[in-house]
Amino acid sequence: MTPKEIEDVVTQAIEKQVKLQSGEKWLNQENKACLQIIKNPDCIGFDHSHQHGLDKKEPPGPKNNHGETSYRSELYKRQERWLDEEITIGFFPCQGKKRIDLIGYEDGQFILCELKKDGKGSSHPFDALLQVLAYYLIIRKNAKTLHDKEFYRRGTSRWQNRGLTWLDVKKSDEENKLRLLVYAKKWSAKRATFKASKPKNDAMDEIIKGCAGKLQIDVDAEND
Repeated sequence: MTPKEIEDVVTQAIEKQVKLQSGEKWLNQENKACLQIIKNPDCIGFDHSHQHGLDKKEPPGPKNNHGETSYRSELYKRQERWLDEEITIGFFPCQGKKRIDLIGYEDGQFILCELKKDGKGSSHPFDALLQVLAYYLIIRKNAKTLHDKEFYRRGTSRWQNRGLTWLDVKKSDEENKLRLLVYAKKWSAKRATFKASKPKNDAMDEIIKGCAGKLQIDVDAEND
């Protein structure tokens, strides 16, 4: 599936809901930033000389945190297929680092994953879907740059220990072996009650339908 095809599917789904809802109030700032990246992945920068630097070590598990960060860390520690968590993939103007929640490798297939905890506020799986699509397009176009500029975590990253690099992610995509995954814990069972989230529900369904057979996207209520 080409970047232009992805852009068309996403923008058409969102524009449809904008018309039905008479506006963009249901879109948050992160949604709009992701949409900007989907339309123009070149807006991402890779010069980290003036930033806080790249990820130097494994992110520590948060103490007394029951939110999304804790959920991500739990998955990373529990499942060996996850190679890294919260890894920087570029810098977005005015927002700083863009990080993907989880990157994994299983049965010869790379997995890019964004997750949401409870379906409330900005934790709707639609938000994660836009994020993973935006980050996928960044990686797809800039895998060599990420490799050459050493966008790797310093320390004991599992994927480096297994001899894998960003170039392998690109190869996996070229061979149609890349999977985009959204984990939406505690969401699917409550979906019918989220009336305020209807435009996001419907836009998400349209995007997944538009990508079907061309790009592997899975939305899972817990984890598989």
